[in-house]
Amino acid sequence: MDITTWILFCIAELILCISPGPAVFYVASHGVSSGYKASVSAAFGVVGGSAIYIFNICNGN
Repeated sequence: MDITTWILFCIAELILCISPGPAVFYVASHGVSSGYKASVSAAFGVVGGSAIYIFNICNGN
């Protein structure tokens, strides 16, 4: 992949991570019940999972 494709990938991932959905409700409820640090780790988990998912789609897996 060239740099343009990777930049578009990063923009798409950012939009998907910002848009509200089940992941946002998961992170928010985790933060309310367990605190800030747990919320941050949950957010990184959601972002990491989305990145792996989109990476696999881009590579045809």
